[in-house]
Amino acid sequence: GVPVPTPFCEAMRSHIFPLGVAAAGIERVEVNVINGGDITTSGIDFFGEYFLDDVLGGNVSFGLQGTYTLEYESDDFQEINGQTMAPGGDFAGLLNTGLAPFTPIPELQGNVFAKFTIGGHKLNYVLRYVDSYKDDRGSTLDNLKNIDSHVTHDLHYSWSLMDDNLLLSLSALNLTDEDPPRAQLDMNYDPFTHSAFGRMIKAGVRYNFGAGR
Repeated sequence: GVPVPTPFCEAMRSHIFPLGVAAAGIERVEVNVINGGDITTSGIDFFGEYFLDDVLGGNVSFGLQGTYTLEYESDDFQEINGQTMAPGGDFAGLLNTGLAPFTPIPELQGNVFAKFTIGGHKLNYVLRYVDSYKDDRGSTLDNLKNIDSHVTHDLHYSWSLMDDNLLLSLSALNLTDEDPPRAQLDMNYDPFTHSAFGRMIKAGVRYNFGAGR
């Protein structure tokens, strides 16, 4: 025979599906997209480079560049009828994986670089840095309340030949094979900010056909 739902089952079903529609019966989900609240953001972009001539027969330059986010203030988040869904505030330095419709916003990101050029040879080193930031969810495990800062190293070499018509290049990205810092997310790291790729070696050849025509 056909089983008869008990009052307890009906109560649970009403709790999970308030409109009494099972998940398998949903044909369409309508999402209302509206303008968000006001956002006020400020920060500092910085760049500096220093050049040295005639170093070991070549030229050297080194410097740094990056961004420091001072604030990312937003009004309260409201649904289409004006009901407050989540409070606003300053979302800089947070993972922003709760109700806030923002990607993670580390306060400081930047890199330090050094270049050496001699003849057709170029060597470029880049240190990339992402500051630590907080997981703002209250249910986060104690050891994952902060996403650690992250440092990677890239090394690039190129050799220009045949009056600059032929370029040979070799790059090592994430030279020390650093893992992304752990975060309490589906993939166990923050894919908006970090990459799961380890050390990558890239080789390239570029030739300019028809040069000088």
